[in-house]
Amino acid sequence: MMVSAEPTSPERPPSPPIKPSSPRVYRYNVDGLSDLAQEQNQCFARDIEWKVVGPMPVDLFLEKFLPHTTKDIPPFEDVKFSGVPDTPRKESAIYSPLVSRATPSSHHPSLPTQRDELNKVLKESNPKLAFYDTSDQPESPGKVGSSKPDLGMFHGDDVNRGNLESIHEPSETAPGGFTYTARMGEIYVFIEVKTSHDLDPFTDPPDGDIPPKYRFTIDTSQKYAGDRNKKSRYRVTALGQSTRYAHIVQTRQFRTCVYSISVAGTTARLLRWDRSGVIVTESFDYKSNPKILVGFVWRFSQATDEQHGFDRSAVGVATKENQEKNQKKFLDAIRGHVEEQLPGLSAKDFKSEVHTHYGSGAITQLMVGTGSEARSFWVSRPMFTSKGVTGRSTRGYWGIECDSGNVVFVKDIWHTDIPGVQTEGEILDELLKAGVRNIPELVCHGDVSCDGKTSCFQFIWIPGFYLA
Repeated sequence: MMVSAEPTSPERPPSPPIKPSSPRVYRYNVDGLSDLAQEQNQCFARDIEWKVVGPMPVDLFLEKFLPHTTKDIPPFEDVKFSGVPDTPRKESAIYSPLVSRATPSSHHPSLPTQRDELNKVLKESNPKLAFYDTSDQPESPGKVGSSKPDLGMFHGDDVNRGNLESIHEPSETAPGGFTYTARMGEIYVFIEVKTSHDLDPFTDPPDGDIPPKYRFTIDTSQKYAGDRNKKSRYRVTALGQSTRYAHIVQTRQFRTCVYSISVAGTTARLLRWDRSGVIVTESFDYKSNPKILVGFVWRFSQATDEQHGFDRSAVGVATKENQEKNQKKFLDAIRGHVEEQLPGLSAKDFKSEVHTHYGSGAITQLMVGTGSEARSFWVSRPMFTSKGVTGRSTRGYWGIECDSGNVVFVKDIWHTDIPGVQTEGEILDELLKAGVRNIPELVCHGDVSCDGKTSCFQFIWIPGFYLA
């Protein structure tokens, strides 16, 4: 992380407010996608295609990323996914056996009885977490960063604070039940559902010798024209859709990785996304063998925030006791800097410019360096965020140094961890010492106190794994 001059509590920080100039997301499901949404998903699919590691055995995936806790996993003999049709015609036929919409409410006193298998596990292992049906309710329909995965796991505190519940009148997709707002800034795990195993964007290798032209990931470079290739087009779109959701979660939250579940009919895969790519497990049939999916949910519910993929180096600062004070301190500093940099703005333009750098209630503390040399900075809305799941994940903020109150530019990035390769901060420092002109003043630079190394490419050369 670098901090240059301009010419949080133990709780998770609030999600970074959406950048005003972020690309719009217009449509959500595979069926009936607009040309723009098709193109967007295809771009995300092409971006991730050669950064996929798999198929990883499920047991290895769980032991590597979600180690077994000292608490034994109960048998959960009553958790069965028998309600999932073998050949569902609609994705919604898969939702309710996994996650029920029939949440008790005074608005709907008599709701239909539905199975709620995944939440049975969470109720036993960690009642603060729960899966919700988010398939019908994007956070801001048609607006910046709006998306709606089929199902999502949330924390109870986020649900209560964010008013996640959205009651719908009886309809074909939600007869008398509930759907919930897909708040991507609070989601823990997302599940994307497709009706058939044929729509899985990944293909496990056959038994025996691997064919020379074997591909684990769908080839996104092909032109899948005509009805005969409709499933192939859907597979590419499905890959891009999940990639886009992972990108939005990484953009809206401070994350080291993101977990998701890809469901295709009665089969599923576990996925772990980080800044080097995505690790994908082999396919498993959760209907005939529910223990795998149950085991993942149980282990995840018992894991730490760090194992969940939350970046603990980012700390929220707006607690109930000091929220008003901290927000005023930050907002006054940003307003003063806008006046200094852009004098003579109209009231409307001034408010818009401040809005570019500040989101109400969302102030996060980032600490640069360690030990006695550590320096703390407050940031809110990024003025720049990089696109795509992989890469440096650059965010640029106007922020304030906590000690001095000075407004600075904070550049938050993931850098290459290779011996002998200089960081950007080291290069800037050398240029400044050499007297090179037009280089911004460097306040400080350094790594944050977080074990946030990517994991994908640790596995490329292990026999039996295939990169895309």
